[in-house]
Formats: sequence, structure tokens, C-alpha cells
Amino acid sequence: MIKYTSTIILILTLTVLSWAVDSVPDSSLVLGEYTVSRVVDGDTLGVEGLPKTIRFLNIDTEESEKGAGAEERSAELARNFQTYIQQQTRNNPYPKANTPLGWEGTLFARKMFPVGSIVRIEFDDPGRKWDFYGRVLGYVFLKKDNQWVNYNVECVRAGLSPYSDKYGPSKRFEKDFLQAEREARINHRGIWAPGAMCYPDYDGRLRWWYIRGETIRDYDSRYRGNPLAVDILNDIDWQRMESLMGKEITVFGSFRFDTLQGAKGPIPAILIDHNDGSPIAFLFSNDSLFQEIKEKLEPLSGQLVYFQGTLEPGASFGSQQMYYTLSFKSSSQFAYDTTVMETLGTRMNELRPVIRKEPEAVKKTPLKVEGAISWEDASQYMGKEITISGEIIQTRDIGNLTFLNFSKDFNASLTLVIFKANYEKFPDAPEKIFKGHTIKAKGKISEFKGKTQMVIDDPEQIEILD
Repeated sequence: MIKYTSTIILILTLTVLSWAVDSVPDSSLVLGEYTVSRVVDGDTLGVEGLPKTIRFLNIDTEESEKGAGAEERSAELARNFQTYIQQQTRNNPYPKANTPLGWEGTLFARKMFPVGSIVRIEFDDPGRKWDFYGRVLGYVFLKKDNQWVNYNVECVRAGLSPYSDKYGPSKRFEKDFLQAEREARINHRGIWAPGAMCYPDYDGRLRWWYIRGETIRDYDSRYRGNPLAVDILNDIDWQRMESLMGKEITVFGSFRFDTLQGAKGPIPAILIDHNDGSPIAFLFSNDSLFQEIKEKLEPLSGQLVYFQGTLEPGASFGSQQMYYTLSFKSSSQFAYDTTVMETLGTRMNELRPVIRKEPEAVKKTPLKVEGAISWEDASQYMGKEITISGEIIQTRDIGNLTFLNFSKDFNASLTLVIFKANYEKFPDAPEKIFKGHTIKAKGKISEFKGKTQMVIDDPEQIEILD
């Protein structure tokens, strides 16, 4: 095995410690069990009995070299990676380029899915089973220790992909994904490792994915269950379209501009594509109305937006067949959420890293930090020098001492103690620096008046992990 991929062995070892095992799912969400026929890359798998590959839900591993000589070509990318990635990002800030870490993702998937092994494929939502290209959208489970394990979550835990909600959040496993990503970040695995040979722009990608995910969440909160609203990529909604003929409806989807060929000449239109390739066409009563809406929409081409109009039968426009058309008679029938528009217009330009909204249950789940002991077990190492980890929940400066605690009940918590004489060694007040952060601290465990403590004499003893 070439040298740069040796980290995959460590990733595999770490991941086995934290398998995400599923509970018994609703039978309507289980596609079935299949035999693995080939591994394409870290997030694409072929199985016997399905004509197309499986597209793994909520992960997006980096692109990988494929075919004969893939390992050697990946090694060549690694030798000249900085020059290569600069060229790839010159004209496209978020390229889908082959990377050494993408190759590691392929190796990871091959290890998890030997050809001939059995996997179980499940859906997230009965309304979303296939993607635009007719591939199954699924969670893929493999057997470990006689239990079904969610590969999608474990891929995130290994640091080979962030949790991807750009096509919508996981309805079944979001907590697991967020926890796995947090664990991978804190332990600097895969894409989160300093110097990793991967895409250099995950803060930007995550902002973009987060915004798309929030747009879908917004639609769900406003319109899901509304009989006059249609998510164009939801199979159940699509099946309802015929019953909505002639009614004013709201359509949600990703759009593009096009010109259709009508009997009397070109017709400007907005198209929203369905999975089977037959789009819905939005037609306009006059050209000035089209130009008015195009001016508003053009910056958002390809994004998820709401439209409102009267659903009418489809028609043929030259070689293009439309399943349905919607007529626009005024700009008031073009609907969008102003909050989402503001989000798309401003958040994409922010430079700060994206901060996901993690449920409290995720934050409270103990993290596995390599090379560290949970603060809760510190009292078992009295008199020994160890490395502990945990989140600083409460801090207090009493003048001559600062206390950092891992619990609101300081009597039950390990306390990190910093003496006033050492305050000047820190760039800011210690009670401000560390509060709310997951940290790793190294020092000797001792006891003072029945309470477990670790004295911190130097900032080098503490590392902020998140």
C-alpha cells in the first residue's frame, strides 16, 4: 500500500469502536438485502439485482481515481497535491476533483463492502427513494458482530465526509450524523486533519449545504402536508399532481431558465425538473412579466425556490415534452421566503466557519477523544499524570484562582484549577477562553478537600478541540 494511504488503517481501527447500530425500521423503509457486486468509490456502491448504483444518503465523499492504475495516479496526486489543488480551484471554488483522500474513501468502502458480502438498503423517507438519475437513495447497512451497522454514519465518523444535508436533512439519523461529525472534527480524522490532502474549502461547502438544508426545512415547516403544495422531488407529491389539475398550487424545487419552441416561435420559460427527466414548465402571459421575474430569479438559478400558479396539462414544445405547465399572470404568483432569500444573499459571503444547530442530545453525548480519558473517570487516576477530555460547562474567577468545570455540579465534577500567578500566560481570561468548548487537558490528578482536581500551570496543557 502506498505510504500516504496508511492513515486508513487508523481510521478503520477507530471507527470499529463506535458503530452506529440501527433499531428495527419500519418495513416500508426497507428496500431489501443485496449482494455487493462492486465498489465505485466512498459513497457509490453496486449490488446484484439493482440496475444502477446506490447513492448514499447524507454523505459526499471526495472524488477518487478509478480503474486500472488508480492507486498509482492517487500517489502522483499526493506528491504534487498543493500545485494540483490550486489549479483545480482556480476557476471553481468548489471543484469535484479527484483527491488522495477520495482514494482513501474508496479503500474504506472496499474494506467495509467486500464483493459478495450482504448489505441492507433502507430509505429515509417513503417520498424520496430515487435521485434524478434513477439511482436508489439509501442508507446502506453492513453486518458487524451480528448487528446491522449504518455505513453512512460511520463514513462521517471516519472523517471521510461531512454530514451532507444539501439535499435535505436526515429524518431518521440526524442526531447520529451530527454526533459522528463532531467526533471526527474533534479527533482530526480524515478531512478534518491538519494537512489532509483533500478539498481545502469545507467551510464554504458546508455553508452552501447548510443553506440548502435550511431551505428544505423551511418548506417542510410551511407546506409539508398541505394538499395544494408539491415538492417536485417527492415521489408521493408527484403522484398527486394529476388530482391538482386546474388548481392554484405551490411548487417547490430547483429551477432553470430555458427557451421552448412553440408553434408561433420561441417561448421563454422556467423549468423545474422531475426525476424522470420530464420537467414542469412555468409559462408567462407576456414577455415583460417573464423579464420582471427573471431579474429577481437569475441570481438564484439552480437553487430551491417556491412558485405558485395554476396547474394545467402538459404539452410538447419541439422535442421537449412537459408533463405539466403552470401559468403566471402576475408577479404576485411568484413566491419565495424572504428569510431564505436573505440567507442566500448574505450567508454565502460570510468567512466564519459554519456552526450547525446541534440538538442538546448531541451535545450531551460523551465524545470519544483519542489518547484521552473522559473527565468523569479522572478520580480513578489519583496521583497520576493523564490526559482528560470533555466540555467546559461552567467557569469561575474568584480573584486568586480560576475554576474550569465539566458539570454545573462542581462538587461532582473534575475541576481544572489555574492560579492567578499564571493568568498572564494566557492570551485572555481563562474563564472566557475555555467556557463552552470541548477541550483536552494534560496534568496530574490530585484531591483538595475531597474534590478531584487538575492544576493547570501553562496554556500548553489545554487544547481546544472544537
